[in-house]
Amino acid sequence: MPLVSVIIPIYNTEKFLPLCISSVLNQTLTDIEVLLVNDGSTDGSGKICDEYACKDQRIQVIHTLNQGVSHARNQGLETAKGEYIAFMDSDDWIETNMIATLYQLIRTNEAGLATCGYIIENEDGRPIYHINEVKSGKLTQWEAIHSLFNDRHYKYKGNLYHKEIIDKHHLKFNEHIYYNEDRLFIFQYLSHCQSAAYTTSPYYHYVTRKSSAMNLSQKNYTPKLCTFMDAFDLMTSLSATFPTYILRALSADYIKSSFLFYTQHSREIP
Repeated sequence: MPLVSVIIPIYNTEKFLPLCISSVLNQTLTDIEVLLVNDGSTDGSGKICDEYACKDQRIQVIHTLNQGVSHARNQGLETAKGEYIAFMDSDDWIETNMIATLYQLIRTNEAGLATCGYIIENEDGRPIYHINEVKSGKLTQWEAIHSLFNDRHYKYKGNLYHKEIIDKHHLKFNEHIYYNEDRLFIFQYLSHCQSAAYTTSPYYHYVTRKSSAMNLSQKNYTPKLCTFMDAFDLMTSLSATFPTYILRALSADYIKSSFLFYTQHSREIP
């Protein structure tokens, strides 16, 4: 049984996929399995996945019809055999010691989750943002949840989860939510663990693209865009008994995100 399962949902990212996969295979912690979930790609992504699988036995490829990133991640969770779980986007890449660092953080601090800092870069690899202040530590459950809405140092991109917690509480990604679904999953996960360990050192490279699903404000309006509010609604209902300062931070983020969304798309919304 592998120590860590790395789940990578893939849709039409052939330009970025080799660097993404290679960065995982080159990890200093080698006891991993890599689950490449090809979500019905129409470019050469599926072929690239199969070629890598022939070269490294740690890779398993899952080909599915296009049903979205949440379905792809859930397919990976159902297949994963690792004691720990990590997720990546297929246009991103990670430093060679990211998984080893997260594993040491989670073990040393006896934490329910470990997370690291990140670098935002454009398609050409030019850094757009990175964290200057480097520090590490441990957050209580409430501090960790609060940081999801009041974040200065990390975006919970490079994370390591306990598979046991995911399985015990039947956690999965909501396949009816297309934006903010990853934060909803982390929120639900943190609701079931007592602490999170972190470092702000940037081990995760988040590549921002004009065509990326994350660029919500740049996309033409569709009803799917509004599902980011469904995620906020679910987090609000789940946090009814949480400390007041968490509810305030969540509400403030909800209002800010909704204002920016409607400012951008008010003329398009029916």
